[in-house]
Amino acid sequence: MTAQMERTRSQELVSEELFTSIVDQVARDSGVEHDRAVRQVGEALKYLQLVADNPGAGYAVSPEVDHGWHGFILHTRAYQQFCKELTSGSFIHHDPTPNYGTPKKVGETVAAMCASGMRVDHEIWDGTSSCSCCKPATPCSSSIA
Repeated sequence: MTAQMERTRSQELVSEELFTSIVDQVARDSGVEHDRAVRQVGEALKYLQLVADNPGAGYAVSPEVDHGWHGFILHTRAYQQFCKELTSGSFIHHDPTPNYGTPKKVGETVAAMCASGMRVDHEIWDGTSSCSCCKPATPCSSSIA
């Protein structure tokens, strides 16, 4: 790791050891720098929290967030336990549909994250530094990192 990073609230959804393992998996599989993989996994964890809090809402991920989610899914036992604990017994399936991951669906997901108080890393979600759900040219500011 190039620098010691403070763990965000989303990263605290899993143990430090598991988070590091997922990040390492993502960095290896997608060929991104470690710091970028940290961001991808962090956003994937926020997404999973959003899905758990809003079952059936039909949210979608960007390609970079998807890398983070895939890295977690490969840790099958830990992912299954995480889902069970986060959802009171359910499982969060990765089940893409034809609309899954379209700019419209990703935008709706980002707006829902902002509305729920999550800080969104827009570069990982949609390649921008600002959010349409916030004032123009200002990043979402909220309590959930």
